[in-house]
Amino acid sequence: MQAKAVHAKLSGAQPGRCACSRGCIRLTFLGMKTRLPLSLVIALVSLTVVAAVAPGPPQNLEASVNGTTVVFTWQPPSTGGVPTEYILDASLSPSGPEIASFGVLGTTATVLDVPDGIYYVRVHALNSDGESAASNEVVVAIPAGGGCFSAPNAPEALVGSATDSLVTVSWSAPSGGCDVTSYSVQAGSSPGASDVAVMNVGTATTLSASAPAGIYYIRVVAVNAFGGSVASNEVTITVGCPAAPNAPTNLGGGSVGNLVALNWTAAGTGCAATSYVVQAGSAPGVSDLASLNVTGGTSLSVSAPQGTYYVRVVATNDFGASAASNEIVLNVTASSTFSLGFDALAGVTNGSPVVSHSESGFTVAATAENWLASTTFGNPAPFIQFVRQANEAALTGELTVTSGGALFTFTAVDVYSSITPIPLEIVGLRDGAPVFSASGTVPNPNGRFTTIANPFSSGIIDTLRIRTTNPATACCSNPVGVDNIVVVR
Repeated sequence: MQAKAVHAKLSGAQPGRCACSRGCIRLTFLGMKTRLPLSLVIALVSLTVVAAVAPGPPQNLEASVNGTTVVFTWQPPSTGGVPTEYILDASLSPSGPEIASFGVLGTTATVLDVPDGIYYVRVHALNSDGESAASNEVVVAIPAGGGCFSAPNAPEALVGSATDSLVTVSWSAPSGGCDVTSYSVQAGSSPGASDVAVMNVGTATTLSASAPAGIYYIRVVAVNAFGGSVASNEVTITVGCPAAPNAPTNLGGGSVGNLVALNWTAAGTGCAATSYVVQAGSAPGVSDLASLNVTGGTSLSVSAPQGTYYVRVVATNDFGASAASNEIVLNVTASSTFSLGFDALAGVTNGSPVVSHSESGFTVAATAENWLASTTFGNPAPFIQFVRQANEAALTGELTVTSGGALFTFTAVDVYSSITPIPLEIVGLRDGAPVFSASGTVPNPNGRFTTIANPFSSGIIDTLRIRTTNPATACCSNPVGVDNIVVVR
């Protein structure tokens, strides 16, 4: 008998009116007054407490799937209290965290429009006294089309190639098995690894992507709602030249005062260098004085204090550094400035041809047009010039300045014209290669000298070329000349 079905009214016992030998209690029970022994009342209360318990676990949970509809059925608990409700819950792993939970009054439930996936489902019984343990667990698989309940088979026939930095891979869909919803391309720096990239390419069976130079190990995995396949065959693709460069060659150089010029030749074999490191030390093979990075070329011009330097060059790229080039010794000493003013021509006849002129260890050679000594004019006199006659076509004269193979820098030159502007070009070379080039037109000096400064005066060279043009005029002849070539060595 349930306690809440009893309407009892307790009152004190009245001595002398109770027939019970050990005392009694007067009760109103179902509208009737009666006296019950105290021991019987205690027994009724004890029975009520025993009956108030939670249900045991539901039995025999089953599930049937039709498309995306799932019907669950089970049986009531065989132990515990009577359930008033059931709780159906689902997770994505056995006994895992709940992703869905809802109440059911009976012992059957229908769930519509269940998304694709694999679900682990249990049911609990519930009443006002508590919730039961879980029933048996059932696995429900909602297929991604076609009633297939597993991950795909592995992709097949993976191939790949590289053209410059462009990597292209392609493969075939799995033979048989469940449908594929996407592919995952995995690239690693070693066999089986995917530490370089993991790319989802959807349902495409080809991929092209740029990659830096290196060796790549590539596989493809097929994926659907039930997981990923084992990997396809693995291909190894080499992009670029995956090794350190070979050593530079032919390192050479010199200094002019504190200016140092170096040049070298890139290795003709092996992987290309992306930069160079110029190392300078106080003794052979060491780099305790300087380590300078050079990109975009095979030469370097830099200032350095006076002293003796042991210099070599190392080529580098993404894969490491080469061995060192040949080593050269540079002695950086104080420099001197010279103004080549053609003073030695003062004693020659005015208008004498000048083919070559030597001064202060430099040689000025006339390499185009007929240059003449002018001993009556200059900045100061003498200077050299070439003359274009009236109605004659424009003439271009050239002077070449060298110092017996020694290095020097060029600072400025004075140019002269009587009646025309002067188109001018100045080129500095070292080992036959251009170091600088400057050109333009000097306004008509009107019979005076104009000083032209070199905008590249720190460029170290072994050859200087000065080209001046004498434009054509109809009226009269015109001289164009040069004086005071300022150089530093």
